[in-house]
Amino acid sequence: MIARDLQRFSDRDLVAQTTLFSDAVTGNPTDYGLTAADATAMASAITELDNSLNLLDAARSAEDAALENKKAARQALITLARTQFGVARAKPGILNETLEKANLDAYDTTKTDSPAPGSVPLGMVELAKLRHIISFRDSATPDSEGKPGGVLGCEIWVKLDGDPPADEKECTFLALDTGSPYTVNYPGTDGKKNAHYLLRWVSKGGEKGPWSEVVSATINA
Repeated sequence: MIARDLQRFSDRDLVAQTTLFSDAVTGNPTDYGLTAADATAMASAITELDNSLNLLDAARSAEDAALENKKAARQALITLARTQFGVARAKPGILNETLEKANLDAYDTTKTDSPAPGSVPLGMVELAKLRHIISFRDSATPDSEGKPGGVLGCEIWVKLDGDPPADEKECTFLALDTGSPYTVNYPGTDGKKNAHYLLRWVSKGGEKGPWSEVVSATINA
């Protein structure tokens, strides 16, 4: 190894290569035409770079962890917001001015412009650990990802565990989702249970369409 070769090394390899030199020189610096002060300077320079690399690695790890935390917090907020937005919009008799005050779209009160949907959503469930990702398309246009004309979104209801529901009275409202897919996160205690979903379209004027077939899936633990 000669001095001009040092630029080809990565930072960690540079520390390793120069440490080999430093270890040899430290014991007998005069054998190499150097002094004890020279040996100390080399050892200090190696330590300085090594410490800097350790700090950089720690900062990168912290940045990666912070980014993952941000992603999780963002998804949690989106999931919660979609659920609460849907609950608010589904409240019987809620006024448009009340919706607008909360930064929610008002219902179209002109029913002739927004008739009750005649088709049903086709639901599909993708499984992940303690998570269901519910996608939906319109039964009238199953090859398209678009919603029917005049539709605001898809109401999603669930019955947890037991037999599939006979009707929506056995279910709990999850969300009014305006864009597929919708993600449901479950606690560990719900692992291995079955979740049964019912879906229906809701028009921009608040009219509800017919219910879909029950879509069931196991919650992976």
